[in-house]
Amino acid sequence: MTYTVDMVTADLLRAAAKIEERLAPVVAKGASNIAQEARDNVFRSSQWPQTESHNDPQEYAARNLGFDDRDPDDLDVTIGYSDDVTDLARAVEFGGANTSPGGQLGTALNREAPRFAKMVGKVGAAVWRS
Repeated sequence: MTYTVDMVTADLLRAAAKIEERLAPVVAKGASNIAQEARDNVFRSSQWPQTESHNDPQEYAARNLGFDDRDPDDLDVTIGYSDDVTDLARAVEFGGANTSPGGQLGTALNREAPRFAKMVGKVGAAVWRS
């Protein structure tokens, strides 16, 4: 049997209808992994001296870092610091007058990217075959 352009188009449309639903948990897991690793990185960072206080900047920044995937029908996810720690987040990520840049979100994103790409590929292949 010859695989025609119409057949390929039909397969692509069928796969497109399924892919978003199957990718949603992969995107959420990737975002969760990035946020958790970034929190861990911030908390372990040596940008500020360690203190016994629960109000130290690292702990506060780490506790205000997360992700938002409010719309389950959309694959967009926002990963970052909550709005009430904007200045502190800027210092954590990009440094300040007395601190070096940390880049914790970028580091976490770079570590998760290969795992995420692999999972997206697996989901895409599974959807294509189904």
